[in-house]
Amino acid sequence: MKTVDNAKIAELLKEAAASPRRRTHFNLHESTDDPTNRLLVVCQPDTVIAPHRHMTKWELFTILEGKIAAYTYDDDGNVQEKVILGEDAKIVEIPAAVWHNFVALTPACAMEVKYGPYAPLTAEEKAPFTGVLPE
Repeated sequence: MKTVDNAKIAELLKEAAASPRRRTHFNLHESTDDPTNRLLVVCQPDTVIAPHRHMTKWELFTILEGKIAAYTYDDDGNVQEKVILGEDAKIVEIPAAVWHNFVALTPACAMEVKYGPYAPLTAEEKAPFTGVLPE
C-alpha cells in the first residue's frame, strides 16, 4: 500500500522551495507508461503552471494542503472560470481540450490524476497567451 503522510508533504514543500522552478512532482504511478498517471504537484506561491490543454485527456486535481487558483480560458486567453482550491472547493476536473492553468496562492500540494501514458505537451497544447500570473 502506498501512503502519503504530512511528513512527506512537508518534505516535498521544502524540495519545491529549493527548486529553481519553485515546484516539484512526486509520482505515485510506477512508470510514465502507466495508463493512469497519479502524482502530487507541490508548489510555492510564486510559481505558475503555464496555460495549456490536453486535447484528449481530462485532468482531476484534489487539494491536499494550501490554496491553488485554477483558471480556464477561451481561445483568446480570456478567463472563463476561476476556482480557489483549498477554500470551499476541494476538487476540480478540467475537461479535455480546455485551456487551463494553476497559480499557487500559498505553499500547496495537490494530487493530479489523468490518463497516461505521460506525453510532453505538443505545440498545439501550449497556450499562445500568458494567462493569470501570481500577484
